[in-house]
Amino acid sequence: MSRELTVKHPKILNYSGIWMEDIVHETPKGNTIFTLSSTNKLLKQYQWATGLKTGSTNKAKYCLSATASKDGVDLIAVILGADSTKERFSLAKAMLSYGFANCRVYKDENREELPNLPVKGGLEEEVALEYEKDFYYLDVKGNDLSGVEKEMVLEESILAPCEKGQVAGKIRYSLNGDLIGEVNILCKTGVEKAGYFDYLRKCLGFYLF
Repeated sequence: MSRELTVKHPKILNYSGIWMEDIVHETPKGNTIFTLSSTNKLLKQYQWATGLKTGSTNKAKYCLSATASKDGVDLIAVILGADSTKERFSLAKAMLSYGFANCRVYKDENREELPNLPVKGGLEEEVALEYEKDFYYLDVKGNDLSGVEKEMVLEESILAPCEKGQVAGKIRYSLNGDLIGEVNILCKTGVEKAGYFDYLRKCLGFYLF
């Protein structure tokens, strides 16, 4: 639940990451300022903490869903059933520190320019290509991510009609000989299939010009 919340509604961290805030209470008799402080003490105790939520009941005891971010790695530590509020924060810090010590992220923003791909039987002879997305890989085994290898695999050509977003190839990533992920290469635009009259116009254009 915490991951869904932070990934799909990241603005929640703008609020749950506030340690202390002054609130102005406006009344007919005047304004009163009072201070709200977060119950998540990690915001003050742990330098990479970013949020999220504390909670406690008699049966559930002391619970915490803590988020933190460091060096491009975002982690969530969930503590349930701690015997004290101090224990839940101590356990969360230990979990987050372990995660940051053992997790590394490889990121490739795929900025290299892609070649145009020949189109057979289309109104256009070529179609421009684009990457589907950036590539991220989370390593938890302490590997040297400078050893990540990248290979482009493209079709020699594509048959019309082709649609915008149609897969035309892949970027494959490997580490120590093992495939760790792929990113699709897509057609940037669509190309319609050429008809009889389209070929006729091409022929006439060739001889007349």
